[in-house]
Amino acid sequence: MSETSTTASAPDTSEVAAPWYAVYRAQAFRGEERVNAIRVAGILLFYALHLANLNGISFGPIQLEAVEGVREIHAAITAIVAGWLAVPLIVVVALRSRRFPRWFSYLTTAFDIVFLTCTLLVADGPSSAVCVAYFVLLAGSVLRFQAALVRFTTVGCMLGYGLIAGQATLYREAVRVPRYEQLMFLIALGLVGGVLSRMLISVREAAEHYRTRVLLEDSATGEGA
Repeated sequence: MSETSTTASAPDTSEVAAPWYAVYRAQAFRGEERVNAIRVAGILLFYALHLANLNGISFGPIQLEAVEGVREIHAAITAIVAGWLAVPLIVVVALRSRRFPRWFSYLTTAFDIVFLTCTLLVADGPSSAVCVAYFVLLAGSVLRFQAALVRFTTVGCMLGYGLIAGQATLYREAVRVPRYEQLMFLIALGLVGGVLSRMLISVREAAEHYRTRVLLEDSATGEGA
């Protein structure tokens, strides 16, 4: 028997890529649903905390005093939150109508970055604890199963933080943070985004490798029969 008859031929590239694309689209759709739920919860929790800072809370062991200066930005924060809540409504309409182009996740992510950055621009800028929400946006980008989206989100978050840090440096000395803290935050965003992107690429490579092995084994079995 010749060597060519016992060696399985390599599978067509399309046979390997097609199943991954189907999985990616399904996961991207479900991921957008999950991210939308997280988006709504995050916005509402943030606004609830804002109201607590505005009016204070006295509820048993929970005692929060009103924070000075919050009342001056209340109208701006409320307007931003109202606009931000329009994003999940758009997502729900799009998903229910099954209109889910590949660029849709980029659009919703861009809205999240813009609204978060606007919130920080009128709040405490780079000194605010809300800055950690940039990492939440990075984590949410992974759920859409697109490495390119993770890189897009990473760059967008770094630009957003750079904007609020620059504004504080030039115009808002009260909320300014040291330059090394700004650089550490930017480096952390870049590293986390790089790791998450690499993780998704590794998942795809592992899936394609497994699919290739299955096709080769099936091909060998068929030729052996």
